[in-house]
Amino acid sequence: MSTVASFTLSGGEQSVLPAGTVASPYVPDEQMPYLRQPDGTFKLWASAGGTYGTYVFATPDLLSLGAPTTVFAPAGAGTTAFDADYAGPGSVFPASNGTDLLMIYHAENHLFGGVDYPGTPFYAGLGLARSSDGGLTWQREGEIISGHDPQQATQAPSGAGALTPSAIEIGGYIYVCFRELDLGGAFTPLNIVLDPTVPGDQRQPNISFNAYLNAFVMITIGNGGIYALTSPDLITWSTAVLVLAAPVPDAQAGSTNGPRNWYPTLMSPDEPSDEETDRTGFLYYAKFLGDGTSHHYMYRQAFTLASSAPKSKQRK
Repeated sequence: MSTVASFTLSGGEQSVLPAGTVASPYVPDEQMPYLRQPDGTFKLWASAGGTYGTYVFATPDLLSLGAPTTVFAPAGAGTTAFDADYAGPGSVFPASNGTDLLMIYHAENHLFGGVDYPGTPFYAGLGLARSSDGGLTWQREGEIISGHDPQQATQAPSGAGALTPSAIEIGGYIYVCFRELDLGGAFTPLNIVLDPTVPGDQRQPNISFNAYLNAFVMITIGNGGIYALTSPDLITWSTAVLVLAAPVPDAQAGSTNGPRNWYPTLMSPDEPSDEETDRTGFLYYAKFLGDGTSHHYMYRQAFTLASSAPKSKQRK
């Protein structure tokens, strides 16, 4: 295994979706999973904060995205369903039957004391959905991971529960990395510290197996911006490398609606899915302008990894 010696962004910041595109200015609102299709094109799934549902892009190259189509919606605001108010990916995998797709998705319920709140507070969990038509429609399979502490009748105007999943399949098992906003739970804590001055600020992980490094790579948000880490086993992680500095400290931006770059996804178009990355590709993320709204826009930058001892691809 090799670690990241440098993570270089080049070519400048590129705006991806034209103004007026469906779901903009609220997409992406989570990481964006994708799968290469038999004809060499891609399907890319994304969630949007305005509708809190899932969209799919049909794209020839992961660069020109076009307009998305709605494929999965929340179960229905004002109900007790774990995904009543939000249902967005997550990760997408081929199912074991060889024809269906599985989606692990971020879900939210906003019902507290009989009031359904539009944004916060929210209680989050992780759901599973199945598609039999290539990801154009999805059927709910239920909640698979919930927060350690149950949803309360009242809650401060913030989030709680289990949220923002990123998953990877290894040897027939799916391993899920997510953020937990409660006190614990049936999971393995990673004990990652990105910024010692704000040790609890880690969010929105995106994991993949990197062919160039022969290691797992995590892109995640911390107080200083977007960071990269590597691991041989998804448990032990290297010291983080800062990839894209935050315009203002992220812990401050998250509470004041300031400018920030969130929801990162690494994409290497030469690989078949977001589960695998290479030495080069693109870092996609949502750019919040800090204009006092929740508007955020899809941006990307080209990346190149460097390592002192790259090894051949050997996914574990």
